Amino acid sequence: MSVEQAAPANQKESNSLLDDILAGLNQGMAYLRAVNWTNVFVSPSFYLSLGAVLGIILTFWPLLKTTGQSWMVNEYYSHGWIIPILFAWQIKVRWNEWMQSPSTMNGWIALVLLPVVLALQYIAFVGDFWIIQSVLLIASLLLITLALTGWRRALLISMPICFLFFGLPVFGNFIEGSTNSLQLYSTTVAELLLRVFGFNPYRLSPTDIQLNSYALTVAVPCSGLKLMVAVACFTAHFTLIARKDWFFSVLMFAMIVPLCLFINGLRIALIGVVGELRGPDAAHSFHDYSGYITLVICFFILFKFARLFGWKD
Repeated sequence: MSVEQAAPANQKESNSLLDDILAGLNQGMAYLRAVNWTNVFVSPSFYLSLGAVLGIILTFWPLLKTTGQSWMVNEYYSHGWIIPILFAWQIKVRWNEWMQSPSTMNGWIALVLLPVVLALQYIAFVGDFWIIQSVLLIASLLLITLALTGWRRALLISMPICFLFFGLPVFGNFIEGSTNSLQLYSTTVAELLLRVFGFNPYRLSPTDIQLNSYALTVAVPCSGLKLMVAVACFTAHFTLIARKDWFFSVLMFAMIVPLCLFINGLRIALIGVVGELRGPDAAHSFHDYSGYITLVICFFILFKFARLFGWKD
C-alpha cells in the first residue's frame, strides 16, 4: 500500500502571478489557433474594426505620440508602459462573459455622437488641449465599441477602457497643484518617524530636516506624488480584476493617500538614517533605489488588503 495520499478534491494549489500570466498566454495562443482565419478575413466586422483602429491612430496621432514620449521621459508617467498589459489582463478576466454576450448592432446612437467627438478633437488639437484630447480619445473608444458590438458588450469593457486614462497625459494640473502640499506632509511624516527611531531631527524649514551630522532635504521628486499616481493606477487595476461590490472599491481607494504618505515618509526617514549612520554617499545610493522598494511594498500591502476585504481569486 502506498503511503502517499491524494490531496482532497477541494484543496487547490495557489498559482503565482507568473503562472497566471503563462496560463493567460497559453489560452490566448489556443484561441488564436482555433480561429478560422478565412472567415475572419471575409467578415465585414473585421474590416470595420481595422478601419476603426486606423481611424483612431490617425485622428489622435499627436496625442498618442506625446503619450509615448511621456512614458519615456516624464517620471510621473513612467508606469505608462504597463498600462496596456494591465488592460489586457482586465479584458482576459471578462473574456468568457464577452464571448457569451451577443454582439448586436443596437448602438446606433454612437454613430450620431462620434462625428461630434471628432469635431471637438479637431478643436482640441488646434488648441493643444491635451486633457480634452485624452477625454475624447476614451470617448471615441467607447463609442466605437458601442457601434460595433452593442450595449451589452460595450458596458462590459467600458471600465477597462476608462482605465487607459492612467496612461494618458491628464495629471498635469493635479501634479502642479499637489506637489507642494505632499512635500510638507511627507516631511512631517519623516520627522515623526525619525523621532520614533530615536533620532533628534530639527525642522529647519517646511521641507528641510537637520540631523546630528546629515541635512535632509525633501525636494519635489521626493514629494511622493509619483508613488501616489502609480499606486492609484494599480488600485484601480485591483478593483477591476476583482470585480467586487462598490464597498470593496471604496475601501481600496481610501487607502491610497494614507498608505502613500506613510510609505514615502518612511522612505525619506530611512534616507536620513542611512545618511546619519553611513554618510552622504550611502544616503544618495539608497535614495536612488529605495523608490522601487517602496513601490513594491505598497503593491504588497494593497494586495494583502484586497485579500482582507474579500478578494479570493
